[in-house]
Amino acid sequence: MTTAAEHRADHDLFIDTVHGLCQDPGARRAISRSRGRDLSHCADAHSYLAEHVFRHPIRKYAPRAHYTVAALIAATSTPHTPDQPPPQAPLHAGTAAGTPPPTPLLPVTPASPPAAGFPPRTPQGAAGSPADDTADSAGTADPPGTAAWGPAGGTTSGSEAARLTGQAWRRRPDLGRTLAEAVLRRAIAHDSATRRLRALGKLSTDLLHPRLPALAKLLDQAGLDTDFAVLLDDLVWWDTDRARITSAWTLSFHLAVGGDTPALTDLAET
Repeated sequence: MTTAAEHRADHDLFIDTVHGLCQDPGARRAISRSRGRDLSHCADAHSYLAEHVFRHPIRKYAPRAHYTVAALIAATSTPHTPDQPPPQAPLHAGTAAGTPPPTPLLPVTPASPPAAGFPPRTPQGAAGSPADDTADSAGTADPPGTAAWGPAGGTTSGSEAARLTGQAWRRRPDLGRTLAEAVLRRAIAHDSATRRLRALGKLSTDLLHPRLPALAKLLDQAGLDTDFAVLLDDLVWWDTDRARITSAWTLSFHLAVGGDTPALTDLAET
């Protein structure tokens, strides 16, 4: 069983992998041709993505989400990583000089029984929903070896580290927040943006993915950074948790457009 933090850390690693692949123009063109398509029409991308998705213990359960996000990255005019990483060291980056390194994530073992207090992770239409960060930080005493470095060089328990990691993740911009930035830059009208959000929230995965390339292109042309790891997480859980994700997009959009952009807490906690 894998936790929310492990999924999110892997999303960052996958985004880094795709950026690396896209340094090759041929790979970038091949991957970009799969944008908006289902897997049966992604033959060109398979030679670059299949081993990173279908042979991976986490990603293989949501292959279309990974292919779609990879294609969106490849299709942007200037692929780049988001300019709003979480506080302290990002999960996928090296630590700053003088900062104690965080404890590596525990090995991913999807076939093992769920740990106490954690619901099983079941993406892409299977029964269940993702474990939120309150679940990550609740319950039993921390197992040995899960202490993590905290503020001022001290250590925090594994459960506290999970809570802090979840808070950092929720500070990163989701699609609603990024769309709001496009409105503030006058790249898209407010009414048009709200209509897009409402329309996207009603779509199944099969209908949502073909709509994303045009929106990603619009945001890219406006000079905006899409946090593709956050988008990937939302797409992975879209079929099982669409109402929560849509509500979060809408909330972050209206907070940002209104000029009030506090660090959002998970809606389950409000």
